[in-house]
Amino acid sequence: KVAEQDFSGVSAWTMNEIPETSFSQTVEIPAGSKQAFYVTLPSTGQVLVAAGTSSSAIVSEDDNLRLYEGPLAAHPFAGLANGYFVWNGEMTYMKEGATINLAPTN
Repeated sequence: KVAEQDFSGVSAWTMNEIPETSFSQTVEIPAGSKQAFYVTLPSTGQVLVAAGTSSSAIVSEDDNLRLYEGPLAAHPFAGLANGYFVWNGEMTYMKEGATINLAPTN
């Protein structure tokens, strides 16, 4: 686990931030490599996703980073849903001290 954030009391269907202070460690991704992340909520929570097409489909990208579609698993790892899915969130990352945002896809 690299981050933990409590979303109790936040409005449903709104974009909610996982602040930098929630991360217990820095995640470094070497150039040319792929890194997967798993975002989970309690069984009563929902993560906003859209249907995708394949694991090689690029959701969003810039000169430094590509976000791909991926599988969807129920919490707690209760099996994978059929198909691929697009996580409809914004990714904020840092490169050489600069903060960069990849905007949500939908």
